[in-house]
Amino acid sequence: MIKTKYYYDPESLSYKKIKVSKAGIIKTVAFYLVPILIVNCLICVVILSFFSTPKELLLKKEIGQLSNQYKNIEEKIFNAEKELEKLYEKELTSRIILESKPMHEDIRKAGYGGTNLYEKFEKFNSSELMIDISKKTDQIIKKLSVQSKSFDEIINLAKDYSNKIRCIPAIQPISNKDLSRISSGFGYRIDPHYGIKKMHTGTDFAAPRGTPVYATGNGQVIKAENKVRGGYGKNIIIDHGYGYKTQYAHLNRLAVKEGQKVKRGELIGYVGSTGKSTSPHLHYEVHLNDKKVNPINYFYNDLTIEEYDEMRKICSQENQSFD
Repeated sequence: MIKTKYYYDPESLSYKKIKVSKAGIIKTVAFYLVPILIVNCLICVVILSFFSTPKELLLKKEIGQLSNQYKNIEEKIFNAEKELEKLYEKELTSRIILESKPMHEDIRKAGYGGTNLYEKFEKFNSSELMIDISKKTDQIIKKLSVQSKSFDEIINLAKDYSNKIRCIPAIQPISNKDLSRISSGFGYRIDPHYGIKKMHTGTDFAAPRGTPVYATGNGQVIKAENKVRGGYGKNIIIDHGYGYKTQYAHLNRLAVKEGQKVKRGELIGYVGSTGKSTSPHLHYEVHLNDKKVNPINYFYNDLTIEEYDEMRKICSQENQSFD
């Protein structure tokens, strides 16, 4: 029950009721309520400034977890980059061995994506983290793809190189056990017919008549000539591919025919003294891209380092050739 309030009126010497207007009520309420509201607002500001709401605490926890996951993923990407570098070093070594040019740096580190590729992540709270990790992931995937294609190419190169190794002339055409001596090497030598220095375009292997002569690499016989007099006499030319050809001259007898495929170490003929020859021997030539080169550089499969050095000394002597 609301109590009625009175006041004493000295003029009438009596008590009168206090009349309160609506404006007065509002002022009274405002007088007490506004300070309370202001204090409450200040308290809220202080609480919000120094303390987090449950929702904010949950969001902070989620952001912390995302940050930790991002760091873990970033570390894994970094380790993957290091492994890719190791793979590239192995690839580079393989290409050097296979005599292939290394992959161009612009191709190996190719860019990825366009300007709007990561636009879909911009609406998220952690958009920067998501865009950054997506870019790094896409880059590593691109590099792995390029590296994979490069290794496919190396595998094909290795298969071809394996065949090339078998085709390159890499042994002596006469076995060491059958060889009497190397009489003359590549270079200017005294011609036995004219007594003057002339270019000797091969290596002469002195051996008894009938000594077996072997193909020095895989290939196909493109010439098997049975000419007895003049020039190389009975001779054989083998095309090994990859720019290599070998010629075997002054033979006594041939053991192969034109068009026949031969393998390294296969019997192709016998030592003789046909054509322009002064005594039984094999004149052996190596042609690279149709240019006659020193055969001494292609005996590495047969000789030790010491034997190779000794052969180089013998072949370098400016003695008289046998043809």
